[in-house]
Amino acid sequence: MGENRYSVDYAKLGTSACKKCKAKIAKGEIRIAKLTPSPFSEGDMMKIYHHVPCMFDSFLHARATTKIIESSTDLDGWINISPLDREIILEHIKQVQEAKVNKPTAKSPTKKPTKPITAAVPKPTKPVTAAVPKPTRVTPIKKVLPPIVSASSTNEDDDEDEITIDNDDIKVIDKKKSVEEKEDRIDITATTNGVHIPINDDPKHPDNSFRQFRGLCTKIAETSGHFAKTSIVEQFITYGCDGESYKGENINKSNLSLLIHLLLPSKGYKSIIYNLKSKQLCKLFSIIFHENVIAMIQKCEESGDVAETISDFYSTSTHVKPPPKTMLSNYDVDNYLHELGRLTREQDQIQLLRKITEKSTVNDLRMFIRLIQKDLKINAGPKHIIDSLGSNAYDSFQATNDLKSFIKRYLEHKNSIDNGTQLNKQLSIKIELMTPG
Repeated sequence: MGENRYSVDYAKLGTSACKKCKAKIAKGEIRIAKLTPSPFSEGDMMKIYHHVPCMFDSFLHARATTKIIESSTDLDGWINISPLDREIILEHIKQVQEAKVNKPTAKSPTKKPTKPITAAVPKPTKPVTAAVPKPTRVTPIKKVLPPIVSASSTNEDDDEDEITIDNDDIKVIDKKKSVEEKEDRIDITATTNGVHIPINDDPKHPDNSFRQFRGLCTKIAETSGHFAKTSIVEQFITYGCDGESYKGENINKSNLSLLIHLLLPSKGYKSIIYNLKSKQLCKLFSIIFHENVIAMIQKCEESGDVAETISDFYSTSTHVKPPPKTMLSNYDVDNYLHELGRLTREQDQIQLLRKITEKSTVNDLRMFIRLIQKDLKINAGPKHIIDSLGSNAYDSFQATNDLKSFIKRYLEHKNSIDNGTQLNKQLSIKIELMTPG
């Protein structure tokens, strides 16, 4: 499904025009904007405004793969909309959903009956008499006795045995070498089935703390401007939280890959489908918190932010108490995200979410829900984040648009640069990363 985002607000000047009907949107009139990548500045987003009825009318003709507005949580800025206008939008959402359900399915045209094809019956032919071969004379075969094995031939067999043993030894060495090469490849990618493994890394190091990740996201969200956002990420992966170096030493392979995946959840976890929309999340957490599900859904629709709603109920819950400080590392969160993606039964999802909740502070749980929704609300796209790795990094990423493949190649080059086998860091990233694997 497409990654469209939408926002709602009131027209400030009355100069914007509706994309569908081309008419001006009057000052103070409610409008909905579709957020799309800006063609003028890479990594930035631009807003395409619509009248509310025009926007929902376009959804009636949208493809099944197009992301449309299905609830108030799909709209940024919902909290600033008046109750009367909220009711209008919710009514439009309801009408679109009903129209989608009642939309008649196109019937496939019935095929006209075709005449049965009768197979042509071959004409009878005269019977063919097989030619009888003439008897052949068989000559008797003389029995040949096996040669007597001499001492010299026995020695040759021994030599062959020795050669066979040597070859086996060589094969064993080759197997060991291939295993070592495989281990090197695992060390570079540092993942198994998508889950990041802390190889040569300390998950408990402050740089790997989920609390530090949340702090990084807050800084990015509070900063405006492409270069400023990129600079924040670059400083963190260079100096870490202690101001000296990331993870206290050279950049580690697994934790850098994990950090980029978490900062870009729509790219890093695009293969995981949770099927957990806002109402379903409210239902699951209402069971965990022993709260009224209708009250949670209503609060969610009012705020337009399911992560904020769940964290608010968590902070006041008497059934589940948040721990005094975070107990999660980035590796824990990555593992939970993959595990949640494999669960389909509601009871299993509740059990895992309860386990995560018991280890999460209120802020941890809010951020974890945002990761499930694949929207951190930090107003930063792939260019903002990936450019922190180098001036040519985003151009290289665009060659494949595959974050996992890109990070793997980048880390291979980072490893070769650290070992002194590359002369020019910038050039190697640009050339090598754009070479198909």
